[in-house]
Amino acid sequence: MGRRWQILAVLTFARTAMGFQFQSVTAASADLSGALSLSNTAIGLLIGVYQFPGILLAVPGGWVGQRFGDKQAVLTGLAMMAAGAILSVAGGEWTALLAGRILSGVGAVLMVGGNLAGETRVLTTSIVMFTEMGEFERAIALACVLLGLMLMLS
Repeated sequence: MGRRWQILAVLTFARTAMGFQFQSVTAASADLSGALSLSNTAIGLLIGVYQFPGILLAVPGGWVGQRFGDKQAVLTGLAMMAAGAILSVAGGEWTALLAGRILSGVGAVLMVGGNLAGETRVLTTSIVMFTEMGEFERAIALACVLLGLMLMLS
């Protein structure tokens, strides 16, 4: 497998993991409400808290990608998302679920990264980079693969 396809495979897997993490609470809301006696407000908080680290950590997440490289940022982000998922499932209580969602959100920030000094490009900024470079085929291919996976998983 060529280097480009390996990169595309990792980016696709990372984006798919983000989609699962983001949509998992919504899909499981009825079960969560019953098992943990959560209100609709609590379910909404679990959905929103995944996005919260992005507010605080978007720029530092980009710095991590710039300092340690995109590959390390994506792998660390995936590991944090997996750890957050495990904590959410294994904890069996509200606080563990909340902590797991926050940890997963931090992992997502590391994977998305930023575009500091035009050097740090992960996931969505890769599509922009390919477009700016005039490599429309690569940009469209990446967008189609991600869109196709998300449609299949929805």
